[in-house]
Amino acid sequence: MGFSSNWIAFQDLTREEVHRRLGLMPTGTWVDSPSRPFVGRQLPDGRYLIVEASAHEEVSDNWNLAVLSRGGGLWAVSEIDGPGYAYLSGRHDGEQRCEVFSDDGEWVQHGELPAELDPEIQQLRAAADAGEDVDAANLILGIAKELTDYVCGEVLDEPRYELLAPVMAGRKRDHAANMIKVELTGAMVRAGYMPSEPLAESNEGAFWFKSNAVGIPNTIAAVEALISYSRDGAAICTGTAFLISPSVGDILRSMPPEALLRGDRPDNPRHKDVDWQLFNDMPGIESVGRRPG
Repeated sequence: MGFSSNWIAFQDLTREEVHRRLGLMPTGTWVDSPSRPFVGRQLPDGRYLIVEASAHEEVSDNWNLAVLSRGGGLWAVSEIDGPGYAYLSGRHDGEQRCEVFSDDGEWVQHGELPAELDPEIQQLRAAADAGEDVDAANLILGIAKELTDYVCGEVLDEPRYELLAPVMAGRKRDHAANMIKVELTGAMVRAGYMPSEPLAESNEGAFWFKSNAVGIPNTIAAVEALISYSRDGAAICTGTAFLISPSVGDILRSMPPEALLRGDRPDNPRHKDVDWQLFNDMPGIESVGRRPG
């Protein structure tokens, strides 16, 4: 069973330095709750929080906490649903100051926790030490909240978590995008389409191809290609085909608005379809990937 979440609160280390040490990069996308794979958030006291949602390893197994804490300090936490397991580690400048975890519901501690912990939590610790029935995992998570200013899955009133991506994943994604673009460009050139500047209103990051060999006077064919990515990192390449005629455009622009064909309602802003045909059924277009019959 995987850990539900890992998080680390860094002290005396800049946001940029934390990203560098973890091999993460900011995406510029902000959300109000932790999302996979990683998010970062500046805490009110100046510390920087990293959350790994749906983690599969304990934070101390996934990261070298000694290296991460050099030149600063950190509190690292793991929580797992179901068995009720929690782990807390405090380090400063590479040295471990405290480690607490639950072992089959029992409290295990190495080192000393900060003396300024909330009195209620100290009272629970005393009850657990006295043999009373206190859930060790919940007690650890309560202490972790005091030390990291975070509760697993905490939703904020406004988007203050920034989605982070592994640097290597970003490089692999860029490499995959370049490979797709090279292969697609080769295939389009072989089909008679040459790379082009955008010929119509274009999506950001899209690349275009055009061909004059359409068989229709004063008309060119164009394809807008766009590479995007699914949430699990898979690359997706989509395309939109255009027939572009400057002559037809000039005629339409010269016509008064009331002469243009529009939809069924007088206030419908969309033009009616004068004629249309499925792209794969157009004469001279080779069908690709279609089943026979």
